[in-house]
Amino acid sequence: MAVLDTPVVLLARATSPVDHRTDIWSLGVVLYEMVTGYTPFAGDTPKDVINAALTSEPAPIARQGTKVPVDLQEIISRALQKDREERYGGMHEMLEALRILHRKLEFSAELQHAPFWLRWIRTPRGSILVLLVAALVVSLPLFWNRSKPQETIGKSSIAVLPFENLSEEKSNAYFVDGIQDEILARLSKITALKVIFADPDPAVQKPARELARDRAATGCGERSGR
Repeated sequence: MAVLDTPVVLLARATSPVDHRTDIWSLGVVLYEMVTGYTPFAGDTPKDVINAALTSEPAPIARQGTKVPVDLQEIISRALQKDREERYGGMHEMLEALRILHRKLEFSAELQHAPFWLRWIRTPRGSILVLLVAALVVSLPLFWNRSKPQETIGKSSIAVLPFENLSEEKSNAYFVDGIQDEILARLSKITALKVIFADPDPAVQKPARELARDRAATGCGERSGR
């Protein structure tokens, strides 16, 4: 791709050792240009562009006149951090954030044509319920393991397994998927918690459980009433 030869991306490779965080920064540049139509660092000459990248911050995406989801703005902003330590820890982590955003956007599109009871989960009351469920998922394992000796101190992890739809209605599947996505998104914002998502393939779920050690979350749902 021609964009990978721009002065901004060459700067990332020339001013610091090349590793996965260099690629994350480069991808941030590409995403910024794709969603706004502008380069994050402007200049009349390559030297001006490099100087801008070294001394200034990219203009906020919201000011570029393009409607972009806030979550995507945050992903791009984190990828473009000058401090390498403030970027994503790995490309897989950034791609997982994009994957979660994609699922949320798909669900939002389906939700616009959904019945009232399904849209309810996006209301403040429904949102609080989802938050409480997420809090319960995190707190119960901690409560159960409180009396166990801590062998190591590290980042806690949890595997979020697919939620089961107990109804044959397709609209109920949207509801169950939506609850799962909300919980997954909120858990992912907890910096002290490593969230691992396992897709419906049983062959993938077992490794996900093992990576998350002794903590996993799943659920089921079915529409009741009219």
